[in-house]
Amino acid sequence: MDSNYKPYPDNTARLKLRDDVLNQVSTVFDGTNIAKLRKKEFESFITTFGTFAESNFVPDNGPLLKNGNKEAPLAQINADTKMYAVYHLLYSHRNRCAHNTLSYQLNIPHLDELKDETYQTYNNIFMFYATLIIIDEVFRKVFAHYQELINVG
Repeated sequence: MDSNYKPYPDNTARLKLRDDVLNQVSTVFDGTNIAKLRKKEFESFITTFGTFAESNFVPDNGPLLKNGNKEAPLAQINADTKMYAVYHLLYSHRNRCAHNTLSYQLNIPHLDELKDETYQTYNNIFMFYATLIIIDEVFRKVFAHYQELINVG
């Protein structure tokens, strides 16, 4: 109904989205047993997510997240594709859980993944929650705009 609508039209709005999501996840988990048990992941999330460039979130000319390399999202990660790498890891994790593919996989991560600092940084449950919140916020905002258009028309 409004093909020109952009839920986050400029970099300031995208940075606000990032900061709001960081604040939400930090507030919900700070001091909880999950954050205490996964202290290193939680601290990594706090320090890393806040540095994501605005170009990672809802780009003007494309999908929800700026696309990275599908074949090797972590190997060819750059400042603009960090959220894509997190999303790719989240998607893989979701597929493993939903399709119970762990039944024929090893119960431990591959040693290459354990030593890879980039993998450890982005394969992070708190990053996954933040990614899901971003997707939810975008869809909520688009739906609210759609409802406004329906009510006006």
